[in-house]
Amino acid sequence: MPAVIEGLQKMDDALRLKMTNIMHAAYYVAKQEVPFTHFSSLNGLINRTGGSLPGCYQSDKACARFIVDIYDVEREKLLDKIKKAIYFSILIDGATDSATLENELIYVRFLATDGPVNAYLSIQDVKHGNANGILDAIHAAFEEAGIIDWKEKLVGFGSDGAAVNVGCRNGVAALLQKELNHPLISIHCVAHRLELGIVKAIKTHKKMEQMQTMLKNLYDQYHYSPKAVRELRMIAEALEEKVLKPSNLHGARWLPYVHRAIKIVCDSYPVLIAHFEDMASVERFPKPSAAVLGRAKQVLSYLKRCDNLLFPHFMCDVFNHLATLSKMFQKDDLTVCQAVESQEACFWELTSLRVDMGPQMAKVNQAIKETGVYKGVRFQNPTHNTLEAERIEVIEERRERFKSLAPLMEVYLILPVNTAVCERGFSTMKRVKTDWRSSLSSLQLQRLMFLSVEGPPLDKFNAEAAVHRWWTTCQRQRRPGFNPWEYRQGSENETEI
Repeated sequence: MPAVIEGLQKMDDALRLKMTNIMHAAYYVAKQEVPFTHFSSLNGLINRTGGSLPGCYQSDKACARFIVDIYDVEREKLLDKIKKAIYFSILIDGATDSATLENELIYVRFLATDGPVNAYLSIQDVKHGNANGILDAIHAAFEEAGIIDWKEKLVGFGSDGAAVNVGCRNGVAALLQKELNHPLISIHCVAHRLELGIVKAIKTHKKMEQMQTMLKNLYDQYHYSPKAVRELRMIAEALEEKVLKPSNLHGARWLPYVHRAIKIVCDSYPVLIAHFEDMASVERFPKPSAAVLGRAKQVLSYLKRCDNLLFPHFMCDVFNHLATLSKMFQKDDLTVCQAVESQEACFWELTSLRVDMGPQMAKVNQAIKETGVYKGVRFQNPTHNTLEAERIEVIEERRERFKSLAPLMEVYLILPVNTAVCERGFSTMKRVKTDWRSSLSSLQLQRLMFLSVEGPPLDKFNAEAAVHRWWTTCQRQRRPGFNPWEYRQGSENETEI
């Protein structure tokens, strides 16, 4: 910091203030993930509100140059922490950007003073999508960062379950292990494993397949027909009920999408029944198409059966617990112990549903048992089936005092239990490198992503170090007070006179 202040003192106070203001504007552009072209407009706003800016360096190219200096300053802070770490793990994941280029995102997990930290290291182009290509990308990331001894400190490797990453012979983890002189702990992301486990557990379950068909019919009915959505909302207003548009079953994560789709059916049950009864009515004019009519009858046939109504509510209770577990598995500071404890807690909560009904299912069962009516829908000859067989089948899956233990505890804390942070990193990449910015170079993408992910909050960013770096690392003299249009403006004024 004294060196920074000394460098800034070579500028006069007015110039230093102007450069600090414009550097803050450049950081805003990077942190908020907006195009460089916004920089000029932002500077105009600063001028109109009384801010002080230099007469030049206000173009989008100047913004890109300022971001280089800001990136260098902030990245050095992070790299110093990583280099001081005794051990660390790496987390990787791959995706394709808007320019159809294959990228590998690399994070480093290390122990900081306040606990384990997942830090964004680099995004690398992958020349070949095999294990050797990904391994080359990892080598390139550490080489660019200047971390020479990374292999000596590497103790953990986290990734998804793709064979290219975890293959026992030629996967990335296996190739890395061959380069190390100590064991490498490779972990398949627990968040991915939860998704895969749930899909596999219910894939062949008959009632689940029937429910998925019903949910898909609901989505198809309202996704492709704005008229159907309007009618659904009108019926909801008449019944004084709240309704949400049925959602899709598929997405980046299967569990949240199915959970939301089931919950919408449970919460909007009477509105959906009323709308599909209207569509299936012989008095409706104009009559719907054969496809819509067949879909309406199929949905009504499913939802008007007592056991078919109980099953979505039972699954809603199940997914409530699984959703809590999924959120725990996606935490950045998740440790092995926390993962095991949360999994065991979820297991016992799901096991309890084998004996006692959850709140959603109990509410429906009690109403039907007492009156045969649930939310205005009457069931003919309702059965009091509690789905006991189905419930069992779906759920049944299951440093001073101790110096010598300090290294072991550090290794334990930095094990890469999940790679959710990589997924969030790719979300950042898609926001930064959109279809309109697909020509961004890999290096500029790296800078923008780093500042978005690792940069300090806007209200805590201090531009003094970046201004000092910009002022002292140039090959030509900086002239922030120079106005290139001053001479032309003076000539025009003389001509007018």
